[in-house]
Amino acid sequence: MDTYVKEGDMFWVPRYFAFYQIASNLEPFEFLGFTISLHKNQHQFLVGANSLLHTLNNLELTDAFGVSKKRIRRLINAQHESVILPSSSSINDNDKKNNMFAF
Repeated sequence: MDTYVKEGDMFWVPRYFAFYQIASNLEPFEFLGFTISLHKNQHQFLVGANSLLHTLNNLELTDAFGVSKKRIRRLINAQHESVILPSSSSINDNDKKNNMFAF
């Protein structure tokens, strides 16, 4: 996808497609996603406190995902933070030194 996104926009990324996205150099919205296996992986959903899933009807979600209402509630309530990972622009220099990643 070669376009700009703004708050509230939704889009999807094809399976097995690695991606890195910065919404804007001025806004703190960055994310990275990838799959490391060609085998069928178990889906893992990260739902923050401000997620769109909180506004949807539980019955619709249970039908869409084919799971119980209890499991949907557990999934949605698992992530209490509204931001899963802070953007690099919101981390001070001292924190950056302590949070280096190596691959």
